[in-house]
Amino acid sequence: MTDHHGHDGTESYFECALCGATDRSDAIDYDTLGYPVCPDCGFGPGLSV
Repeated sequence: MTDHHGHDGTESYFECALCGATDRSDAIDYDTLGYPVCPDCGFGPGLSV
C-alpha cells in the first residue's frame, strides 16, 4: 500500500514545510544543528524566515 506521495512506508521521508518537496531522509543534507535542509528551496526549520 502506498500513501498519496507514492511511498510504500518502508523508508523515512522528509517533506518541506515551505515548498512541499519530498525526498528520502537519507538523501537530503542536514545543517550543523541536525535540521534537514530542503534540496529544492533550501529551507531548514532551524533557519529563521
